[in-house]
Amino acid sequence: MIKLIAMDIDNTITSYKNLIPKRNIIAIRKAVKQGIKIVLASGRPEVSIFDVARRLGIENNCYIISFNGSRIRELPSNRILFNSHLSNESFCKLQQLAKDEDIFLHTYKDRTVLTEKNNFYSRLEAKLINFKVKEVEKLTGEISSDDVIKVLLLQSPKKLKIAAEKILPKIQHEMSASFSAPFLLDVSALGSDKGSSLKLLAEHLKIKREEIIAFGDNFNDKTMIEYAGTGVVVGNACDEMKKIADIVAPPCYFAGFAKVVERFL
Repeated sequence: MIKLIAMDIDNTITSYKNLIPKRNIIAIRKAVKQGIKIVLASGRPEVSIFDVARRLGIENNCYIISFNGSRIRELPSNRILFNSHLSNESFCKLQQLAKDEDIFLHTYKDRTVLTEKNNFYSRLEAKLINFKVKEVEKLTGEISSDDVIKVLLLQSPKKLKIAAEKILPKIQHEMSASFSAPFLLDVSALGSDKGSSLKLLAEHLKIKREEIIAFGDNFNDKTMIEYAGTGVVVGNACDEMKKIADIVAPPCYFAGFAKVVERFL
């Protein structure tokens, strides 16, 4: 029996242009009515996930794992159950590594993407999450270390892949990193990922792994898919992600999420 459904947002329950197929909305609302716990787990900033919860009509009946696992919030009570952030030393190290490899870097404050160099990829993500972009002279002058929950490294897929091969070995023992898109490398505090946070939440709710189904499409969903008793990857995911799934659903634009969830309701 499924007691918890965890789902990525972008390109998992949303289709092109950030639209949510009606069939997905109906399936999620039906699950809520049956008492199943709903978890929106995304690399997005928390406030952007709030917006999605409101669009789904479940803003008072779900849990949010935001910033790729760095924060867990229980929406019915508005309590933060877990929170982590990058240290000032880690943030400064990332900035230098990004400059050395000639790639862009940004982080968030309120509803703003902050970057020292306005760029196409930051504008692309800002549009997706409905944030504005602000170019600043120095990021450290705009935010305190406690504000840096997650950092994004951005560049064209080819350049970012090459840069990541050099950067990841230098940070692997002090930070967690994963691709949420070919042009987005998410970096957060060590141990902050969707799988670890889903485990913490499940233990808090006294729900067993085998009672959880999780949906995703990209590498930042990998730990969550592996932790859940039933891991589902939508058909628009890459072949490497499909290999770790228990179920490969139809693509997001064919409401693959709903087509699988409906089997468990």
